[in-house]
Amino acid sequence: MAQACFATREQAWMLRATAEGAERHPEAARVLAVRAFALGWSGDSLACVAIARRLVEADPDYHAGYEVLGRALTDLGELEEARNVLERACALDTLCPRSLQALAWVRLQQGDSTEAVELYDQVVTLAPRFLDAYVQYGDALRAAGDPAGALARYEHVLSLHPTHVDAVISCGQAYEELDEAEAARDAFGRARELDPTRVDAAEYLWRVQEAQGWAEARVADLERSAAENAEDPRFLHLRGHALRHLGRDEEAASLLVDAPARCDHCRHLGVR
Repeated sequence: MAQACFATREQAWMLRATAEGAERHPEAARVLAVRAFALGWSGDSLACVAIARRLVEADPDYHAGYEVLGRALTDLGELEEARNVLERACALDTLCPRSLQALAWVRLQQGDSTEAVELYDQVVTLAPRFLDAYVQYGDALRAAGDPAGALARYEHVLSLHPTHVDAVISCGQAYEELDEAEAARDAFGRARELDPTRVDAAEYLWRVQEAQGWAEARVADLERSAAENAEDPRFLHLRGHALRHLGRDEEAASLLVDAPARCDHCRHLGVR
């Protein structure tokens, strides 16, 4: 929570500072680039796209402008345009790992795991300590049908950063695909310990424990999670799902009646 508050303050400060800079120097490419980055970081992808388009018009050879624009378009789901823009960024600077990583992510979202794997291989060659790219590299390998290769990438990340939650969760997913249920359960449990607010880890752990017949224990765990995260409807929804699985429909009903309407993430996870 403290980190989230700090990040929010940092975003607010950066938005103010870059707004002032853009007002004083409306056509300065690097000022516009930082302003667009700040808007994207704060989640305002539409405003980010507007600034980034101005940036690439003002300086058609500035690769960072295309990267920021491509990332914002990706956030908006405009994947084909994002791909074209990011390919332009990579052509302008063939050794920029961030642009290559952004393009690899788009190709992965578009279903081309083979190209994504090739791009991520370039990224980690250029930037061996780009840990988030390693996690996405593993995701691309899993999509390409190589969970063992993916696991090796996730474990590499954890050898350098043992508390990298995304890598821990991804390890659990790879273990599931390798039919190593105990290792998957341990990984998802570890992710829950590292970040109790991660509802995806809670859902994945429930799925594994459900398959192993641990439903009663899972309900108790979800009850604790719901109490610790009282303002987050996702944990209540997961607990309702668990209670319904146990046949405790009356208890489940009050938790599930409006949770889907309040919780887009639950729908994304496919939990009903």
